[in-house]
Amino acid sequence: MCAPPTCRCASSRNATHRLPAVTSPLEPAGFHADRDRAGSFGAVADAYDATRPAYPAALIHWLSRDGTGHAVDVGCGTGRVARQLIEAGWNVIGIEPDERMARVARAHGVPVSSEPFEQCTLPRARYELVCAGTAWHWIDPASGYEIAAALLRPGGRMAVFRNTYQYDTELARVFETALLRHAPDLRHDCIALGTTSHEFIEPQLQEALRRSDQFEDITCRWFTHQRQVRLEDWRRELATYSQISLLAAPVRERLLDELVREVAAVAGSALRIVHRTPCVEASRR
Repeated sequence: MCAPPTCRCASSRNATHRLPAVTSPLEPAGFHADRDRAGSFGAVADAYDATRPAYPAALIHWLSRDGTGHAVDVGCGTGRVARQLIEAGWNVIGIEPDERMARVARAHGVPVSSEPFEQCTLPRARYELVCAGTAWHWIDPASGYEIAAALLRPGGRMAVFRNTYQYDTELARVFETALLRHAPDLRHDCIALGTTSHEFIEPQLQEALRRSDQFEDITCRWFTHQRQVRLEDWRRELATYSQISLLAAPVRERLLDELVREVAAVAGSALRIVHRTPCVEASRR
């Protein structure tokens, strides 16, 4: 039997609780079709690579708990996840259709196949791990899960995870004021400012549960890590998120200028970001 749709927390409390209900009208079932957003990252590939956060060491350790082997990093971007897995002992190949992002990953020593995952030509039934870090929502769910299952050996695992952003309450008030003035639509749709109402993990958990003929032992586990980020690096990082990068240039610059100025007045030259990172994991039957 499949595990119920609950979240097994990786904190010291080891709490178990149900994930929040989906509140966004833009569920992953249609999100992958927004190709303007999907294609926006390559234009800022170097800034993306320099500023985007890594994933918790505890998550990489969890994925490696039964040993390492061959892994596929889906939507590998500039190779952030792949590099962490390689350091842990995995043999990794990335899948990245944007050649601008793939170029950066290869410069870090990550082998990359530049093709959409939906058209993946990698050998079937070869891999112990198929994973995606903050990328699975760009994959068509109608075919993505079946392809992942086909790539995995029996007993191999699929893992889908993403970083979320949380800030101190005083900073959240600063964000609200700036967004209301410059980009009110982002008051409920900006991942990097912690305002998004989209819930990507619960739909992905439910999609995995629906495929119980292919997957078993389906769970969601949360990990937490945090960073101190200099304001100039934070500004560059914000501009790599599609919700901000696709704003009209004058609007984007005014928004970023105000955010940096007002955050500096509250937090000084650096700010603390807490990342809670849910991971949906399923084993191939």
